Amino acid sequence: MPENDLKPVFDVNDLQTMKVLVSRLRLKVLRVLIDQPSTIREVARELNIPPNRLYYHFSLLEQCGAIRVVETRLIAGILENRYRAVARKYQVKPDLLEEELGENTPVAKQSSLPSVEQEKSL
Repeated sequence: MPENDLKPVFDVNDLQTMKVLVSRLRLKVLRVLIDQPSTIREVARELNIPPNRLYYHFSLLEQCGAIRVVETRLIAGILENRYRAVARKYQVKPDLLEEELGENTPVAKQSSLPSVEQEKSL
């Protein structure tokens, strides 16, 4: 996939990926990386935070596939990665929680509980 080619949508199909994406800081990082490829230092400067606060978050985003390395450079003996978001939009699969919870959990059973109108008639 060329550097400027973003998928229209990144589908979140599992709870682990959803957990990674619910962080406000990670969402801010994604917004920057959707606009343009950037290094961790550039994103830190953009968000006005120290770069060392971002290494862990970049690692999680890369592991779940939400971002990717688009360029690697050697600067003063240190590898510097430039990252890019993989999509313009990130969307959670609508029935993800139902699938993960299964039909035998209290939350899944709530849909089988009587409605307010049904309770009044009891």
